[in-house]
Amino acid sequence: MNEFRDSTPSSNTVNRADCTTDCTTDCTILLIRHGETVWNHAGRVQGWQDSPLTETGVAQAQALAERFASDRVERLVSSDLGRARETAAPIAGRLGIAIEFDAGLRERN
Repeated sequence: MNEFRDSTPSSNTVNRADCTTDCTTDCTILLIRHGETVWNHAGRVQGWQDSPLTETGVAQAQALAERFASDRVERLVSSDLGRARETAAPIAGRLGIAIEFDAGLRERN
């Protein structure tokens, strides 16, 4: 069962099937779009179809990895699509953490 509590002082814990997080400390959630893909560059709509990152997209992912290198990142969750995996990989490598893939993060119509 998923349980989410509000942020009132008496509700300091968020419980979700596989984790418990103490919400008494500050928490930042970052949402990052995948790097530029071949289809992005061509102006094509991708949906769930995959297209590899361009050289620019790879450079964008590497720049993000460097940007977050000195931050305390506890989790990296990514869509399971290739373009998201390609973007997340250098970040995970630089931070030394695993990527959690979630099909629920795919694009929606």
